[in-house]
Amino acid sequence: MYFDYKGYVLGCLNLPVQELLFSVFIIVLVWWTVFSGKVPRRSSIVAVLLTVWVLRFSCVNIGQLYHGGIYLLEETEADSVQMKGNITAVCELGVYLFPRIECDYYDNLEMGDPNGYEFTINGIQCTAPTNGTLEVGDYVEVEYLPKSGYILYIKEISEK
Repeated sequence: MYFDYKGYVLGCLNLPVQELLFSVFIIVLVWWTVFSGKVPRRSSIVAVLLTVWVLRFSCVNIGQLYHGGIYLLEETEADSVQMKGNITAVCELGVYLFPRIECDYYDNLEMGDPNGYEFTINGIQCTAPTNGTLEVGDYVEVEYLPKSGYILYIKEISEK
């Protein structure tokens, strides 16, 4: 399975950063309006609720950046490394760790499906949008970005 580097940059770096900047703008705008005296002080309750609501969505973006997206600022496709090994663990990822990224390997993407998968191969954790048919015990060849851990290519092969 091949996964697009540009898809990782868009979904794991660009969109979370843009959404975080927008969230900061909204929070500053709301609090500036409250403290400028243009609205009654009692509306500060609404400002607090709106701030909490915006911060809740910001946590999703912060989690995605922290789980590898931020490394894409300095990591390019040319930095990828290859390895072969057995998959020792496969874990589903939630929205706080990995965004839904379009790829050619989804059969039926529903809202209940995981956002991605984390593979442990030779003790190294790597992340991909889907696991395809791969499972624990499979011997694979993988090309991934070492800092972010994002998989660019993974394929089951025979052991040699």
